[in-house]
Amino acid sequence: MAADPVLLALALLGQLAAVPERSDALHDRLTLEDCTGVALERNRDVRTARLEMERIAADAGIERARFLPRVDAVGGMDRTFTGSSSAQALDKEGALRWTQRLLELGREAASSVNLRAARRKAFFDYQDRVADALSGVREGFFLLINRQEQIRQRRDNLRNFEENLTRQRERFERGLVIKADVLTAELSVREEELRINSLERVHFRQRMDLLDLLGLEVGRTAEFVGSLEPEFPFGQGEAVAVALERAGSVALAEEAVRERRRVLREVGTRWWPDLSFNARADSREDAVRLDLLGAQRTWGLDLTAEHFFERPQARFQTFRNAEDEVNWFVGMDLVLPLFDGLSRDHERRRERAALRQAEVALQEAVADVELGMRKAYQDYLEAQEELRIQMKTLDIARERLSITLELKQYGRASDNEVETFRQRLFIEQDALFRQQDNLIRTMERLRRLMRKFD
Repeated sequence: MAADPVLLALALLGQLAAVPERSDALHDRLTLEDCTGVALERNRDVRTARLEMERIAADAGIERARFLPRVDAVGGMDRTFTGSSSAQALDKEGALRWTQRLLELGREAASSVNLRAARRKAFFDYQDRVADALSGVREGFFLLINRQEQIRQRRDNLRNFEENLTRQRERFERGLVIKADVLTAELSVREEELRINSLERVHFRQRMDLLDLLGLEVGRTAEFVGSLEPEFPFGQGEAVAVALERAGSVALAEEAVRERRRVLREVGTRWWPDLSFNARADSREDAVRLDLLGAQRTWGLDLTAEHFFERPQARFQTFRNAEDEVNWFVGMDLVLPLFDGLSRDHERRRERAALRQAEVALQEAVADVELGMRKAYQDYLEAQEELRIQMKTLDIARERLSITLELKQYGRASDNEVETFRQRLFIEQDALFRQQDNLIRTMERLRRLMRKFD
């Protein structure tokens, strides 16, 4: 039986999945590398998919067992009674039987086909669960780091507003400003405190979500440390190539094409003759049998050997007076198909059409992956440009507020104008934070489509 590349990859992943938990990743300062390692070990969806792989691996062992030797101890007794008071016949058997399947011919056994399909499903499900977990961890981690930086910036703003409030109170006491100026400064402080409080609540929820995704206790006191990625490190062409190479949908479509080609090749077995063969050699103490039997165009050649400790007389009556005699038997049945109503030709046409369908599905899978990647990359470029523009917009809003405050000191700007530009500053800073989050999400969506997380 030819080695299946999916099965080899499945075995390798099974070995990687069995790596013991990393104790150094369970401290209270978690980097991105720590988080990805913990997620691979503890994420519940990943663990469930890994256990499914282990279950399928056990099924594979059961399937392979039919090609391994089987040894049985055999015992039996037959006793026949008649109307008389004594037994008329007693036949006993005790033997050791060894059975070995030598090879299979014709179409691949349905059990092997079903097992391969189950293995593929388990393998790609595991890949999807790992990709989902790593993508969610990366996005959650960077959003958390970004939220921490946003809180820091807000606190810097708060200190500036508090210093301005102190100055305005001092100026009010000296009669240099009116009460409205003090209240405006105090309002800026209170609004910034509200925004910090809102960010801290979001940070707390995101932190719990990330801990839950990692499979850790949500009440764990862990600090996430790291920095944001400055930009996406892949060009559009390279990103598309990597996505096509690693896309699970494309790999599954390729496997479907290979399966349809195998089925088309096996249509030729409809022209094979139906054959059953049996050869047997029996002696007083030993028996050897060779059987070739077929079911659903799959033939198996089995070898069986028996050694008798108690000879069953019903089977070996001819050996009663001949110690060394050996009985030989050979039998064969052959049915050669000559005409089947052209069903073989129609089956070949059907399988060729199914193969073409699978090839079209493969082309569609490739096109979908490429289209999705190019759209996602365009979203990233747009998010990057929007963030750049928003940063400039925020700088302009900050400068306009500063100019308006200076003009107000000379009576050239009203309180309403100051309030308008002050609110505009808060709005633009909130928009900047949203754009930062959006850029992180678009970058991580690209990585999820590429299945590349290093």
